[in-house]
Amino acid sequence: MSTQAHALPTTAAPNYLLRSLQANYVLSFLNGVLFIVAANPVGRWMGLPNPMILLPIGILFIGYAAFVYYTATRPVLNPALVMGTVVGDSSGFVACLLLLFTNWVPLSTAGYGVIIFIAVVVDVFATLQFMGWRRLTA
Repeated sequence: MSTQAHALPTTAAPNYLLRSLQANYVLSFLNGVLFIVAANPVGRWMGLPNPMILLPIGILFIGYAAFVYYTATRPVLNPALVMGTVVGDSSGFVACLLLLFTNWVPLSTAGYGVIIFIAVVVDVFATLQFMGWRRLTA
């Protein structure tokens, strides 16, 4: 009788990394669809002077969701792709801060709330994904 041991690949991903990537692509996709399908009412609710600006943002969200989905569904996570999600979410966080503090685009109170919510969510994703990336590359 022989015993066979199965070793995990050196790039085995921590569970929180996989879960954060999954939540990231689902929320990014849903947000993108919302911004495309309901650009006018959502944009007015957010106080945007031209609600149609949400259309390209929605398309960007869906494209980003596809990238995160691709990253999360590899048999073995690629650290470079994971770092790409960290950079993407960190860029989203910085974009939210710019919207909040520069007044480039006038926002209603609800608009500020939406941007703050998105900033918090993408910051949490970026943090969890960075922690997971560090474990992958350790």
